[in-house]
Amino acid sequence: MLLASCARTAEPVLQRNPALVYWQASARLPVIGDKDIKLVADILADRKSTDDPAAARLLANCEAPLHLFRRASDSKVRCDWGLMLEDGPLTVLPHTSKMQMLNRLALCEAKRLFAANDNVHALEWIIAVRKAARHIAVDDLLVCTLTQFAMESQAIALTAAHVNALTEIQRKTHLHEIGQLPPLRTVAQSMTGEMVYLDWAEREFTHLDGAHQPKPKPQEAVAGEESPVVVGDADMKMLYEQLMNGSAHEMIEEARGYLRLAAAACEMPWKKGKEELARVEALINEKGNALARMMSPQLGTSRERELRLATESTMLRAALERGDNLVPGPLEGYTDALVGMPLVVNSAPQGVVITTSPGEGLRPLNLRIGR
Repeated sequence: MLLASCARTAEPVLQRNPALVYWQASARLPVIGDKDIKLVADILADRKSTDDPAAARLLANCEAPLHLFRRASDSKVRCDWGLMLEDGPLTVLPHTSKMQMLNRLALCEAKRLFAANDNVHALEWIIAVRKAARHIAVDDLLVCTLTQFAMESQAIALTAAHVNALTEIQRKTHLHEIGQLPPLRTVAQSMTGEMVYLDWAEREFTHLDGAHQPKPKPQEAVAGEESPVVVGDADMKMLYEQLMNGSAHEMIEEARGYLRLAAAACEMPWKKGKEELARVEALINEKGNALARMMSPQLGTSRERELRLATESTMLRAALERGDNLVPGPLEGYTDALVGMPLVVNSAPQGVVITTSPGEGLRPLNLRIGR
């Protein structure tokens, strides 16, 4: 299969914009129908094995595009998706769903290799997915940042499920490779990136005479667990009405202020930041600023997702560092990223579960180590 040949054949590091190669990878994908989408979901959820004939056939058909995906992820060149950010809320993001599918297929390939006891090459694909996650969020738009979080979380979960099968050298090597990854883009950075929508409004509002309104082109929703708000006709109608009938300059500057407040709140400790984000959301709803509402949906939820992902990363690090010494009880030296409480190890069939300590208003977070 692909991985063995891909991993064992030395290839020069890609020296071109990786987005161009990701697009080639998506173009070479076979037609992925509803049955294939369900099959991939079943494989990743352990409802089907990669030995299933349909799974083996799908991965064989995706060998070429996955090879390109892998090469693109290794590129050191800045990833430029060529998004038409000057279109503001009308910007189309077709790469998000394509990258999610390539990501899921790559994780299926990693699962196939884990099942074949080829841990080294399986972990190489895990790293490829995590590198690709960082590429998708370079434009600092919230929808892309959430897609990045989803990809990273899926890679962490798959790694955690196979930690018990890794040797000490494999664990240490994987920890080193994780340490070499660039930092993830943050929700605070995406709040700054969303300012491009305000730049669009400044360019457009003086030309609005009620006779010409561009037909809305909704953003493509993220495939997978995250489902950011999609810009649709009703949102755009309200936005244009406010821009034409009120003080557009005042509305735009008000929205800028909200985004700055939100970005600052996302840099605060969780409890204080959560309260500030709730205050900002309440202000936006009270003022009815359609532009601010469109750019900053579910601020608190997005920030919490970011910190829960950071906690998942800490859980995986603990499992890789501790190895066989991961025993039930408090996990000294490892805390969650939300309130700083110690993590806890609990027994589970064929492994353990690392979980967060009970905290005020926090949803439990668990990461299963072993299958």
